[in-house]
Amino acid sequence: MSTLRANRFQAKSPASIQTPAVMSFCNTNGLSDYLTIAADLFRRHFELQSPFEWRLQEDMDSGDQYLELHALVGGGMTQVLEAYDKFTGEWIKQAPASARQRIRFTYSLA
Repeated sequence: MSTLRANRFQAKSPASIQTPAVMSFCNTNGLSDYLTIAADLFRRHFELQSPFEWRLQEDMDSGDQYLELHALVGGGMTQVLEAYDKFTGEWIKQAPASARQRIRFTYSLA
């Protein structure tokens, strides 16, 4: 992936890719600051192949709602797993359990 392309995707702000439903969920649950933290950490650790998106999801078993950050990422399996470990370590340090329960992450390999 070229540096120019990586920087273009990394420049996206979380607000530019949120839907009104996502924004409302964040406001209701006090998650706005944590969306920014999550987005920054994701950009720092993963090789994004396209802008990521936030999705409002519902757990089929419990009915609880949560936000999902989904991205297409590059790199080999080992590189992506290492990025995930580093990302998760920082996310745990920076976000309280209440935010971590309501914000989840998924990715697909390019």
